Amino acid sequence: MPGPAAGELVVRPGAREPVVYCPPLGGGRGLAGLAPEAARARVERLFAVCGAGQGVALAAACDAAAGAPWAVRPASPRQHLEWLRALALSLLAAWPRRLGLAPEAALARAVLEAADAGAVAGRLRGPLVLEAVRRTGEWPAHGPLAALGEALEAEAAPPAAEAAWPRFGRAEAERRLGGAVPAQSGPLARQRAAAGVRRRLLAAGGGVAARVLAQAVELARLAVEGPWPQAVASWRLGPGRGVALVETARGLLVHEVALAGGRIRRYRIVAPTEGNLHPRGAVAAALARLGPAAAGRLVAAVDPCVPWRMEQADA
Repeated sequence: MPGPAAGELVVRPGAREPVVYCPPLGGGRGLAGLAPEAARARVERLFAVCGAGQGVALAAACDAAAGAPWAVRPASPRQHLEWLRALALSLLAAWPRRLGLAPEAALARAVLEAADAGAVAGRLRGPLVLEAVRRTGEWPAHGPLAALGEALEAEAAPPAAEAAWPRFGRAEAERRLGGAVPAQSGPLARQRAAAGVRRRLLAAGGGVAARVLAQAVELARLAVEGPWPQAVASWRLGPGRGVALVETARGLLVHEVALAGGRIRRYRIVAPTEGNLHPRGAVAAALARLGPAAAGRLVAAVDPCVPWRMEQADA
């Protein structure tokens, strides 16, 4: 069968090389010659899954390249809304369908129609018992998330979490820019200290149950506490060069830019998927030992930021 198209991930459960990823054609190179504002509009259109996060990363990297000082700041209102929506729709619609449960269609529709993050949070806090999830780090005792948690506890998968966790800052960005490395990020990394997530990590590694519970805990924290406090960092690398590190619903995103004459001369993007589904990473090692159904659920729990498809191992 053909390999992955540009911007696509192919998963081959049981294969010696179970993960094959082809970055988007051109990637950041398609931004060369553009002014930062035009480039931001382009990346927000191009990356539909996390367009707000991509736009913030581009703007922050360009500001740093133009001389703005080192800065760390919370998620913007648009980032916060995008982040809440991604987690909510995963838990309300995608995972119930995957596990044979009825999706929460009315709540999912309300999330899509909400004008801002406050409206999303207000609509979800009560029905999903999010205050209890935030406080305990566990599935609630009743409501839609309780049924989802019960179904997920039947899942069994090999450990699929890296031994080292990322630390938000320059060193992590430099590690990712220095070459593709196994580098876990996203809800599992951010919520690993929550009681229920930690217990599942200790018992069975970063399998499906731990990852989806981490999404629920993160949704609860964002809905109750507000925007993620350290979501954007940016700094100057040298004359006309800047980097931004941005937390998104699916993990850490890195943008590096070189400017000349107020326009982009060179651009590079390192997406969360490149670390989370690295061919030498823990998730890939788990996929090499799984059948198609379990592999599909594990990849869905990692939640790639690109389209993906499954192939037979002998294809």
